[in-house]
Amino acid sequence: WGIEATERLDRASDQDADHIALASLCRAYGNALLRAGHTGMADAALKRSLKLFQDAGQIRSVAIVKSDLGDILVQRGDLAGAQTNYEEYLRIMREVGDPRSEGVALSLLGDILVQRGDLAGAQTNYEEYLRIMREVGDTRGEGVALFNIGQVAEAREQWDVAEHWYRLGLAIVREADDALNEARASEMLAGLLLEHRPQSSDGCALLQRAITLYHQMELPDEERARETALRLGCATTA
Repeated sequence: WGIEATERLDRASDQDADHIALASLCRAYGNALLRAGHTGMADAALKRSLKLFQDAGQIRSVAIVKSDLGDILVQRGDLAGAQTNYEEYLRIMREVGDPRSEGVALSLLGDILVQRGDLAGAQTNYEEYLRIMREVGDTRGEGVALFNIGQVAEAREQWDVAEHWYRLGLAIVREADDALNEARASEMLAGLLLEHRPQSSDGCALLQRAITLYHQMELPDEERARETALRLGCATTA
């Protein structure tokens, strides 16, 4: 669909009557480019989308595209710039009364704060994210929030606390039949157990479960998980 989108964008003008449709197309195309690794082209498409949404007065869509551009800044290592974009995303979602998106923004900001070494700030954001996800009944989001809190505990070398949060999150996403987050949680918990909780007996089994799920979903994460298994001495199967 990339060729079709390129042709439509080439024919389109920013003076077209349907700014919102064109802006949406630009955003979809930009995110497709980003997933394919074409960061520069993605940045240009998303910035065009941002301008069109701004011109059309679509405040919520403006916030979403700012978040997309924040993802690009993270890839480029500009954490301060990404934080600014995510903070704007959070501000607008609070203004328009979208709690689920507010929670996502808090999670994104927590991730940035972890990378910038502010573990206390990250935990505050993740705990607020968890509260919101529970209020809106978003099981997937609740599981992700629990993993995030576990990652903060692991960064603080609080192994027992981290294991507690990881296992809680894993149980929730399993119950929700969320294969992607089950794989991620299994991999995180396995790494913790194998490196810091040698008395535990299920580390290799959890890592194998992550590998199996990644393989079924045809995700490149499988290679990383297999490398971890090799490094930590776990036998794996296809």
